[in-house]
Amino acid sequence: MPVLTINNISVEARNGESILLAAERAGIHIPRMCWLKDFEPSASCMMCVVQERKTGKVLISCSVQAEEGMDIVTESAEIEDLRKTALELLLSEHYGDCEAPCQRACPAGMDIPEVNRLIRDGELNRAIQVVKKNIALPAILGHICPAPCEKACRRKDIDQPVSICLLKRFVAENDLFGRETYKAEMLPAREKTVAIIGAGATGLSAAYYLNLAGYGCHLYDSAGQPGGTLRAAVTEGTLPEKVLEAEIEHILSQGPVFHPHYRIEATEIKEQLAPKFDYILYAGAEETGIDFTFFGTDLCPEFKELDIYSIRNCRIFVPLNKQGKNKLAVRSVALGKKAADWLIDYDQQQVLPLSKKSFNSVYRPIAVEEQAEFLKEADNHNNSINPADNNTYSEQQARQEAARCLHCDCRKKDNCLLREHSNHYQPNARRYRLDPAPFVEKNTSHPLVIFETLKCIKCGLCLQTAQKEGDKTGLCFEGRGFNVRVAVPLQRNLESIQDSTLIKCARNCPTGAIALRSSNLERPVNRELFLNPGKK
Repeated sequence: MPVLTINNISVEARNGESILLAAERAGIHIPRMCWLKDFEPSASCMMCVVQERKTGKVLISCSVQAEEGMDIVTESAEIEDLRKTALELLLSEHYGDCEAPCQRACPAGMDIPEVNRLIRDGELNRAIQVVKKNIALPAILGHICPAPCEKACRRKDIDQPVSICLLKRFVAENDLFGRETYKAEMLPAREKTVAIIGAGATGLSAAYYLNLAGYGCHLYDSAGQPGGTLRAAVTEGTLPEKVLEAEIEHILSQGPVFHPHYRIEATEIKEQLAPKFDYILYAGAEETGIDFTFFGTDLCPEFKELDIYSIRNCRIFVPLNKQGKNKLAVRSVALGKKAADWLIDYDQQQVLPLSKKSFNSVYRPIAVEEQAEFLKEADNHNNSINPADNNTYSEQQARQEAARCLHCDCRKKDNCLLREHSNHYQPNARRYRLDPAPFVEKNTSHPLVIFETLKCIKCGLCLQTAQKEGDKTGLCFEGRGFNVRVAVPLQRNLESIQDSTLIKCARNCPTGAIALRSSNLERPVNRELFLNPGKK
């Protein structure tokens, strides 16, 4: 068996084994997109390139066999540049959004299309879980948020935007005033406590997520009641008081303790709170003018969104609120979630990872010629549904309105290899982009999957998957050169391919070109109802 060196480590390869597989067995990771174990290598994505140190040759590690005496380097400036270029070439033909425009516009980053899918399907318990991953006060925001997400909704280019804010309100109030309010799973209690200064939207949001992570939370505020400036919306008649009180009570009932009429001054923080708590999180620094440098040196000067000071053994976190004059409550809620995440990261790692925005493939505005393609994923082609009394949806109306969503997002955005590698290598997605861009095509003929040809990188994994499954129809490449594409052979359709084959194709697809309609495959699909939507 040949022995080679990979990153200065001696590796014994098996006869006929590729460099990539030998490295994998030795615990050395080489990036890849079009390779799967036990599949034939296609060597199409070029992400797995490595370099032979002695000769300087660049090798495609998934298809080149390991040989005796090779000296392989998997990471270098030259290799990184080659992988970045490979990604830019792949992205030149990759059209579609990673995150939908509505999610990108939401200051809290809520996965709006997924929430809409769950409401449409009547899965309200799962919908509130998705909402609360990012938003601790959804019922309150359902009344006072100005809905920047709706301004970005692509449905508005066809008729009217989806009423995202009302849908969020419906889900939240249905949960809040239902038989049993959703309580997220809490991690085991830690021996760490946090004092949160300010019990407004930011403080309550931070308390919610820190409490779920097992931290003992105490909220301190100069007012007699929690809520901060949210209470002003009640007096204006915009926000029902029962909604405000119920949502705040829900947070406090899970563990955080509220301390009213607290004097928020430097002396009290230094003498009363610092000796008792491991952390102090400031959720209202702009209102007091306390000079936090009084407590100690900033422990994280390179982090531009947060200052961390020290007094005795206590760390003081001061988020740098950059809302400016437009102080939206949704931004305050989002800041509370971010602050909680920062504190947890710091507590567990004693360092804060420099924040980087996730890579987003962004599609252009919908052309008139492709409106019909986007509408294929909308079960309701009518205008926006008018809500019932009190500007609130009934469940039937909510499901109808949610069914208007075009689902512009990628169902695989959280585990897409193209996005994952783009996050690391930071390619210029427009460097080799074709102009004009082709129109989107969506194949929605199957009840389990969506097939979007313009997201395909032509790796052929779906073809091999179908072959391994022994599928009689399968998939094939059609066309030549730049026009080659994955298709169903013999002028047949996706319906003629086995369900199990398509599920495995979706799981093996590195980009989400073939994606599962629903993440919940345990729910049986009523094929008859899908093919005949008017049938009961």
